[in-house]
Amino acid sequence: MSKVFLYCSSSTDAGIAKKINQDNILVRTAQNRHSSYGIFAVADGMGGLSHGEVASRIACDFLNSWWEEEIPHLLNNDKIHFEDLEISLEKLFNKINGEIFKFASQAGENAGTTLSVLFIYNSYYIIKHIGDSRIYRIGKEVEQLTYDHTWVSFQVSSGNLTYDEARVHPKRNVLTQCLGVFSELDIFTKRGVIENDDVFIICSDGFYDKLDDNDFRKGAMLIRENTLYGDEIAKDLISLCKGKRREG
Repeated sequence: MSKVFLYCSSSTDAGIAKKINQDNILVRTAQNRHSSYGIFAVADGMGGLSHGEVASRIACDFLNSWWEEEIPHLLNNDKIHFEDLEISLEKLFNKINGEIFKFASQAGENAGTTLSVLFIYNSYYIIKHIGDSRIYRIGKEVEQLTYDHTWVSFQVSSGNLTYDEARVHPKRNVLTQCLGVFSELDIFTKRGVIENDDVFIICSDGFYDKLDDNDFRKGAMLIRENTLYGDEIAKDLISLCKGKRREG
């Protein structure tokens, strides 16, 4: 199997409505004699709670510490054992959940965040996810890899709402799972194989809810054609999203 090289771009923005940016992101990459590998994450603090930006920062800070402290131990002869990685990330999500609970209790306020994590090693990926941020893969098709932990998603899967009804439903932002609010977590996990020229996009709901599959395809094309200018590509995609929001 040929060696994989990672090209990444990241940016975060408060958008056009909020004064405080409650999102936090983490991008870390490294390389060994077998492969490039990396971790990519979006945490979207809950806008309806008092300290969403603190909760998302806690999530990314703990994830960064995990990368620094645990990945060297999980690399066995420069290779990742995905079963051990999955168990370690599962424990980390629960640890973050407890830490946000602790912070909120001490502050006398509520705090919560989504967390979507993509780990890539060689031609394989693993996802750990909770909430309604999303991870997409754009190859031959635009594929949403994560499940939305929302009230409307449950209603769609139960046959009570259509997908189009869910997109505009007044309860579309009501979460059924996130970190810092629920004592029992239902963490979404997915593994897969990366195909040639696959592009992954990790984003919060403020980004994807105004974009369609054609927008994602155009973004993926820009990324494939301009890997040396990745930072500008992420900002361009955010500008596209903000423009669509202004248009209504």
